[in-house]
Amino acid sequence: MTSAAPRPERNPLVHSSTLGEGYVVIEPTHRSAHALEGLAAAVWRWAEGGPEPEAAPGEVDALVRHLTQLGLLAPAAGQHRGRAPRPGVPPVGVTTIPLPLPCDAASPGFRFSTGRTTTGALDPDPGPHGV
Repeated sequence: MTSAAPRPERNPLVHSSTLGEGYVVIEPTHRSAHALEGLAAAVWRWAEGGPEPEAAPGEVDALVRHLTQLGLLAPAAGQHRGRAPRPGVPPVGVTTIPLPLPCDAASPGFRFSTGRTTTGALDPDPGPHGV
């Protein structure tokens, strides 16, 4: 075993989907999406009933704490979620993307932080004419 903590539990309000070897997890309370890769994906898999990730001592515990602060994992009994993580460099394998309100995203002039204007469904490959 690499973690001193018991198996983490998913927050029942989040939705996840596999994406290659990783996951995309939507946290609706704070309207955010999180891409989990590498060890972060292994921790998520463990929370879903998979094997405990193999990692250096403390790495798994640190990721469990971070994913709990983000609201993706349920706090352990007797613990509270704590404050939101401070802006800065997230743990390796965790990318967080704020999601707009549906009414904002549906607006013809809405701009994502990437600078692309959306007027319909998102196209992952905008081609040579993409903005």
